[in-house]
Amino acid sequence: MKILLLLLLIFSCNRIQRKSNFSGTSYYTYKDPSGTYLLKRDLIETKKKIQLRQKLLSRSSDNKPLEKSITISQVGVIKTKKGKTLSIRPYVSQFSIWFEKKKYFSQFKLNKKDKKLDLILRSPEAKWNKTESLSFKPGTVYCWFSQIPECMRRANLLVRERRKKINFIVIWESFPYYTEQYQNVPSEVFSRAVVYFDGYFERNLKFNVRIGDQTLIYHFSEDNEFEKLFWISQGISITKDRG
Repeated sequence: MKILLLLLLIFSCNRIQRKSNFSGTSYYTYKDPSGTYLLKRDLIETKKKIQLRQKLLSRSSDNKPLEKSITISQVGVIKTKKGKTLSIRPYVSQFSIWFEKKKYFSQFKLNKKDKKLDLILRSPEAKWNKTESLSFKPGTVYCWFSQIPECMRRANLLVRERRKKINFIVIWESFPYYTEQYQNVPSEVFSRAVVYFDGYFERNLKFNVRIGDQTLIYHFSEDNEFEKLFWISQGISITKDRG
């Protein structure tokens, strides 16, 4: 009996360890109205950091990136009136996209001294060549747009309880260029968002994220690994590749 209990304990510990290790490289099929592409996501998660590198690649022989980004978030604990609260804050991001073979670049970086987010824009167009410092909207959980799955998981927002809505802030690391890609999205760096559980679908957990008038449907495995995204109003789907 003791041996059986010991084996069960070892199995449980190994299972917990696997669940806590999400770092690695994953590939997804990305579809939008313009075609089908390959999305490569390189994730590094530590106790105090979330780092994600993304590349959207053409499926042609040259495999050139159509856009790429790196986003880094800091994970910690802050004191509030209600006590200690988990905090996820942006540290730095770099985003590049090519329109008509011309490169458009943006960088955000946390300014700890002024408690602001510094923005640098570089592009062929004068209106998108500037620097500025942006004030944060009030909040404790700030998720880079591309990091929403990982950010929600680390912030314990994936609550499997219907009708429970949890607020957080989305940071559009592709600002302002994403307004050229998507329709009817707010032209702002910080957007308020809410997430709620919407049940099960084909063994996946469905969570809906509302950002303004937009609804993004995220699918996770039982271990809370990111599996799929459906952004129906934009005609976008992202599905994890197998094998």
